[in-house]
Amino acid sequence: MPTGSLTILLHGARDLHDTEAVSKMDPYAKIRLGDQVMKSQVKSGGGRNPQWNQTLKANVVEGHREMLIELFDSDMFSADDPIGSVTVELDRAFAGIVEDVWHNLVHHGKFAGQVCLRLTFTSVNGPTQYAAAPAQPQYVAAPAQPQYVTAAPAQGSAYPGSAYYAAPAAPVAYAPAPVAYAPAPQAVYGQQYPAPAQPQYYGAPPPGYAQPPGMYAPGPPPGQPQYYGAPPPGQPQYYPGGPPPQAPYGYQPR
Repeated sequence: MPTGSLTILLHGARDLHDTEAVSKMDPYAKIRLGDQVMKSQVKSGGGRNPQWNQTLKANVVEGHREMLIELFDSDMFSADDPIGSVTVELDRAFAGIVEDVWHNLVHHGKFAGQVCLRLTFTSVNGPTQYAAAPAQPQYVAAPAQPQYVTAAPAQGSAYPGSAYYAAPAAPVAYAPAPVAYAPAPQAVYGQQYPAPAQPQYYGAPPPGYAQPPGMYAPGPPPGQPQYYGAPPPGQPQYYPGGPPPQAPYGYQPR
């Protein structure tokens, strides 16, 4: 638990609960820290927005974690009227933080204005040294992914201007990897290889296939009669164009 001294700078107050019906209030502050009680000057005619700018000091001993601030309206012929109060925690002052803070006052459970204080704590061992907090890493938000529209909006439909983006670029096509073929067989010296097969020739091709040129004798034109040598004995002989001319009657061949 820290021990030392606490300097209290009482700046002023604003929007205070008014206890006077006719004249202005004469407010002052009373500060309680443990068994210590400190009182500010009375701001005569300060009304609802008094300004003190007064410095008060208190000793901090073991167990002091908070202090009570009470504001009163000073009266000469009667008891002072309470305006409002607030309990102020001292943890930030013990941590070496010096700042001006407006604290809300409450009177009978209702808002009763604000009071402004600056607290400065000095330890008996000297000012407390606080190392600067390490810098927090900064994170950059990932870029928004583009949205792609596959079809144009219908006529008359309301699309925001940021809803259209260009289509993504086509993927890059790379040439396929070369195919590895088996190496050609190598000739071995002294090894015997079979002779290449000789071409085989066959008769005339079957009907429906073209006849290779130069391999067969051409036949007679289609539709023409075929003539051969003399018929065998005893068979009639026929001639094209009719029988041969007859010799005159009585003609004897020599």
